[in-house]
Amino acid sequence: MKKLLIILFVSTSLSLLSQARLVFNNDGQLVMNNGVFLVLENGNSNAIMTMGTGGKLVSELEDNKIRWKIGSNTGSYTIPYADNASSGAGYGNNAYAADNGSKIPYTLTIVSAGTGGNGYIDFSTYDGPDWNNDTYRPSMVTHMQQLYAPGAVNHSDHAIDRFWIIQTNYTTQPTTSHVFGYIDDEITAVGNNLLEVNLGAQRFNDPAQLWGDMLPIKSGQNTAVNWLSTPNVAPSDFFAAWILSDITNPLPVEFSSFNVSCRNNGEVKIIWSTQSENNNSHFIIERSTDGIQFDEIGVVQGNGNSTQQIIYEYIDYDRIGLAYYRIRQVDFDGNSKTTKILNSNCIENQEPIVFENNNHFYIQMTSSKDDNVIFSLYDAAGRLVFIQDNNIHQGDNLIKINKVLETGVYFITISSSEIQQSVKAFMK
Repeated sequence: MKKLLIILFVSTSLSLLSQARLVFNNDGQLVMNNGVFLVLENGNSNAIMTMGTGGKLVSELEDNKIRWKIGSNTGSYTIPYADNASSGAGYGNNAYAADNGSKIPYTLTIVSAGTGGNGYIDFSTYDGPDWNNDTYRPSMVTHMQQLYAPGAVNHSDHAIDRFWIIQTNYTTQPTTSHVFGYIDDEITAVGNNLLEVNLGAQRFNDPAQLWGDMLPIKSGQNTAVNWLSTPNVAPSDFFAAWILSDITNPLPVEFSSFNVSCRNNGEVKIIWSTQSENNNSHFIIERSTDGIQFDEIGVVQGNGNSTQQIIYEYIDYDRIGLAYYRIRQVDFDGNSKTTKILNSNCIENQEPIVFENNNHFYIQMTSSKDDNVIFSLYDAAGRLVFIQDNNIHQGDNLIKINKVLETGVYFITISSSEIQQSVKAFMK
C-alpha cells in the first residue's frame, strides 16, 4: 500500500476548520518547523486519526504547537508524535530523517470538561541534546532542582530527556489523565541516573515554581513498547509542563527554607522547612568549625510522605562561636542528601572591658547579634557627662567614647537589648 507523506515547512498557523480531520495513513508523516501553529477547530477526539500502520507527527520544539479547540467536549485525544531521528537531533534542530523516527504517541483523556476561556489546548513535545534538561527547559519552567534554594543541585540526571507541554486557556482546568510515549535513548543517555521501571509523570507548578508539590505519578507502564499512564489528575494539579522523572528520586522542593540564627544567650537556633517529603526517615544536623569536616550533633525525625509544608527546629546549646551548619536528609532506604552550608557566629556576651588612652575611654565588648547600644557617662558625683549611641555587630567590638575627659573616676552605663550594665572606670 502506498504511504501518505505530508511535509510541512511553514512558520504561520494552518487551520483545519469545522469537521475537517487530519488523517495519517500507513506511517504518513507531518513535520512541524519554525514555530508552527496547527489549529484544529474540530473539537471531536477523531479530528486527528490514524489508519493502517499509523502516523508520525514531529514537533520537537516548544513553539511547534497543535492548538486543538476542544471546547466542552470530553474523551481521549491522541497525537501520533514521533521523535526527530536525524543525525544531531535535539533541541533547536528540526532536521528530520524520513521514516526513521520512533513513534511516541501522547494521549490526553478529558474526564470532566474545563470551563471558561476559549476552550483550546496547545500541545507540543521536544527532546534535548543531552542529559541536562536545565539547558533546554520550557519557557514556564525555572529550574530542575531538588533542593529549591539558591545553589541547589540540578537533578536533570533523574529525569527523562524530553518535555511535554499541555497548555490550556480554560478558566477552570479539566480533570484529565495522560499516556506518555517515550524513547529508550532519552533514559539511557550518558549522564542520566535513572531506571525505566522507576519512571513517573511529574508536572511543574509554574505560579509557585515548584516540582515537588505533586510527586511523580503513574497508573500503568509498558517498558516493552515504552508508554506510561497516569491516574486522574485533579484540575488544581494540571499545569502546562510535564516530564517523566524517577519516582525513587523525584524533583521535589524538599527544603523550602533553611536558616540559622542566634538566641539571646549565644545558642544557635536552626530552623528549616519542607514543601514536600517522599520516603523521608529523618534529618541529621551537622556542624563544623572549618566548613570542611562536619560532625553529627543531633537527629530530628521526618514525616515520611507529605505534600504539605512542615517546619522543623533544632537548638545547638554548645555556644562555640563561629560554626558551620548543614542538614542531611535520610530516606528510609538509607539514601541521603544534604542542604547548602550556613554559618553562624553566636558568641555569648562577655563582660565589657574598659581602658583609657589619650583622655578617651575605649570599651571592648562582644555581642551575640547586631545591636544598638547606648553608652551613658557619669562623673563621681553622679552627674550625666555624655551620652553616645552606637550600632554594634555580632562578635567583637571596640567602641571609642568620643568625649575628652579630665582625670577622675567615672561610671559608664551600657544599655542594649541584651545588656544592662554599669562599669566603673578611671581616667588617669
